[in-house]
Formats: sequence, structure tokens, C-alpha cells
Amino acid sequence: MSRLTQVDLPRGIRFIAIQERVDILTGDGVEMTPFHNISKEWYAAQTSKKIRAVWQAKADNGRRVSSAVPFGHMKAPNDKEKWLIDEPAAKAVRKIYALCLAGRGASQIARQLEKEQILIINASTDYMRKR
Repeated sequence: MSRLTQVDLPRGIRFIAIQERVDILTGDGVEMTPFHNISKEWYAAQTSKKIRAVWQAKADNGRRVSSAVPFGHMKAPNDKEKWLIDEPAAKAVRKIYALCLAGRGASQIARQLEKEQILIINASTDYMRKR
């Protein structure tokens, strides 16, 4: 915001910050702009640190910090932080690992899964969204 108060804006554009009561045309509140900027930057930095600390504490306590559930798992109906094995998807994951350990590459595995009509991750996700 401070750069906008020090620049001539083109085509008659006027900078107004309602909450800080800044108006470039009249010069009202311009002298307080640097202090507003400092306080907003400090607030954003403090909030970021606190959020990071909360996520770290959750991870340290063994709680899930991701909203995405890995393929082959599903969220427990009663506890959103607990994951259960999704057997149909887990069967596909086991098949993928078995093919990989057998020396097959990604494209060969994909062709094999398609041949056996095993849903891939994207198809499975689309199917789950429609349910």
C-alpha cells in the first residue's frame, strides 16, 4: 500500500483505503500508511507462525495433517482423522506393487490394469465423487 501512496497513478485513478481512511486525492491518512503496513505485516507473520506451530504439534502427536486420503484408504465414518483400508482400492494398490516388483514399468502396469478393468486412481476418484 505504501508504494501506491508514493506513485502517480495513471488516467486519473485514485487510491482510497477505506479502513485506514487514506485518500490520495486529499492526502488524508497518508502519514499513517507506513505504520499500518508494519502492523499488517507483523500480524500476517505472527499468524503464519502460529498456524505452522499448530500443524507441527498435530504431526508430532501422530494426527493427520492432510485432508487428502491416500489411494487404498478411506476416512473412518466416525473419526475424520483415522484412515481405514478401502479393500477394493487396496487390492489395486497391491496389484500395482506386485507388477512393479515383477519388473514392469509404469506404462506396462497401466496397460495391465486397463486390460483387467481395474479402476485407476483418477477413475476411482471420479466414481467416488458421483456416489
